[in-house]
Amino acid sequence: MIIIYLILIVPICFFLTKEIKNISIFLLIVQKQTYLLSKSTSLINIYEEDILSLAQVYISRKQWINCIMLLESYLNESTNDTNLIEIYKCIGFCYFSKNFYRLAEDYYKKGLEKSPSNFDCLKHLKQIYSKNNLNNPAKLKDINRKISLL
Repeated sequence: MIIIYLILIVPICFFLTKEIKNISIFLLIVQKQTYLLSKSTSLINIYEEDILSLAQVYISRKQWINCIMLLESYLNESTNDTNLIEIYKCIGFCYFSKNFYRLAEDYYKKGLEKSPSNFDCLKHLKQIYSKNNLNNPAKLKDINRKISLL
């Protein structure tokens, strides 16, 4: 009988421990970012990696609006093209997740303007142009052609 209880309890404990770890990491990152945001008047003073890591935390928690607001405010101040592409992809993903396909399309296209051969942007545009979303066969064919050239 004890073995049956252990078989039932061990997976539950595993998932609870994993979730507690995720929550603690999230809280540490949020606490660090809140401290940094309160100290600086401009987001440019915060390391770009910290902004992107906070955005990833928001995405993993499905806090799409918070992620969009953070990245939009940082977008105007960032000058690094590599980070701009990542920011565009994150914002596009957030809009895509909220079913705002036209806005997601705009941000993925902005990412492609900075790096025309970016596979992630092309892949997400392919999803947007598929039948379930915007249903645009001409654009889908063009995206498939660009992907096949990579």
